[in-house]
Amino acid sequence: MACLVGDTLFASAFLTYTGFFDHFYRGVLNAEWSDSMEMCSLKTRADLKFIEFLSTPSERLIWEQ
Repeated sequence: MACLVGDTLFASAFLTYTGFFDHFYRGVLNAEWSDSMEMCSLKTRADLKFIEFLSTPSERLIWEQ
């Protein structure tokens, strides 16, 4: 629960701003955002995976079909 606000903000920024960039630049943006969120004292999970955070297992199974 302590990371809910930070994780949600991080995931929404990812969805909003990184869609047009390649894998390398997405990593750069994620590192910068992580540092910025740390400066604002927003907690995030270190192991946050956007696909798992933003979808359910049943949705991911449908994608594989």
